[in-house]
Amino acid sequence: MTQRRSIAVTPLVLALAVLGCISVEVLPPERTPTRTAMTFATTTWTPSRPAASATSTTAPASSPAPPAATPAVSRVFFAEGVTGGRQPVSVTAQFPPGTAKVYAFVTFWGMPGGWACESVWRVDGQEVARTSLTWSFSESGETWVDFISQEGGLPPGRYEWELLAEGHLLASGGFVIEGAPQASPSPQTSPPAPPTSTPAAPQGPRIAFVSLRDRNNEIYIMNDDGSGVVRLTNNSYVDYDPACSPDGSRIAFMSWRDGNGEIYIMNDDGSGVSRLTDNPAQDWDPAWSYDGRRIAFVSDRDGNAEIYIRDVSGRGLTRVTNNTVSDRWPSWSPNGNRIVLSSPRSGNDELMIKHLVSGEMARLASSPATDSDPAWSPDGSKVAFVSNRDGNEEIYVVNVSGGAVKRLTNNSAVDMAPAWSPDGRRIAFVSYSGTNGDIYVMNADGSSVRRLTSDAADDWDPSWCAR
Repeated sequence: MTQRRSIAVTPLVLALAVLGCISVEVLPPERTPTRTAMTFATTTWTPSRPAASATSTTAPASSPAPPAATPAVSRVFFAEGVTGGRQPVSVTAQFPPGTAKVYAFVTFWGMPGGWACESVWRVDGQEVARTSLTWSFSESGETWVDFISQEGGLPPGRYEWELLAEGHLLASGGFVIEGAPQASPSPQTSPPAPPTSTPAAPQGPRIAFVSLRDRNNEIYIMNDDGSGVVRLTNNSYVDYDPACSPDGSRIAFMSWRDGNGEIYIMNDDGSGVSRLTDNPAQDWDPAWSYDGRRIAFVSDRDGNAEIYIRDVSGRGLTRVTNNTVSDRWPSWSPNGNRIVLSSPRSGNDELMIKHLVSGEMARLASSPATDSDPAWSPDGSKVAFVSNRDGNEEIYVVNVSGGAVKRLTNNSAVDMAPAWSPDGRRIAFVSYSGTNGDIYVMNADGSSVRRLTSDAADDWDPSWCAR
């Protein structure tokens, strides 16, 4: 643990914090939040002594209970980042100097939709931000509700967070930022290439991805150098899992716009949205066949996650896997005869290849660790995948013929979601540095890593679109 030092922050820093350098965000609100910046009573920040463990409390007994049915929050905790699947990264109560963003998570149940809530942040007892939101998460579950951030690092001190429902304290918790703030290193050594928000004419292959930059999970597309970022979906529901067709003209994706997770297809400019699946269960993670005629996807319509195939026209449905465990992350072989997937049927997630003609299932890579998120290379010789076999999630490749495994990324960040370029020479992926996810690209051998996005919100789930 880094030794903690108390420092004074100048009035200029405090003024910047009040004017908005410290920012908070909520996902997803049903109306635009009302933010109030509060002035500080003093001109210095005095860090308090770090807590021994993560603070996790519900509303005190003396606080009046919220009206109607009694909701509850059993846990409040804080994390440096959130994965594309909305899972916390680096949960702790003491964050090191230079930490630029901290997310507030809650585990909750019995929360009615539409409740008027407030998120309140305090630093060393002084209120610095207050956000109004309408509760639009599920009734029960676990999610991050808010985050506090400052470019270059949050000032050191004791941070307290409160969640109020209908004016009543529902939950609270706290954490410590230690020492003097300093620049936080990138998970890669190459300098970032910030995207522009001004649409630009496509130049060669593009990359579709998901982002929270507009306060909701939406799908975007950009040139393969990070320029020309364009938003393709725009609604109040969750859109993610983009998968570009082989010719780059269409994008399959998952959306909750009709009440549950279904697969949709749209043109590469966001127009012409059509629904491919229609089932009360959840359908997600679409993958195109190389001839562009079929889409494999995951569904729990038969009780657990299995792989299915549907013709792009919407006709026909074929169940590919059938067992008591969850089979996920399908990716087609170029010849269309096989699908690689991840399955825990041997006790932990491993890469398996399903032969669509014979029905045979064979293990591709075996490890006591978790292997997931496979992507078949365009020439059919390799599969890129994610594994924590060396301590944290990194990108690897395995030869389909011989099973030899090679590690491509090697850093302390979480690297996920590999996606091959159409020519097979590069791999796009998402890296979580602990503050947020960004899209990177590297050569197929792991060299020449380059950062493509640098937005303060999470960017993830890249998919190459060739036109």
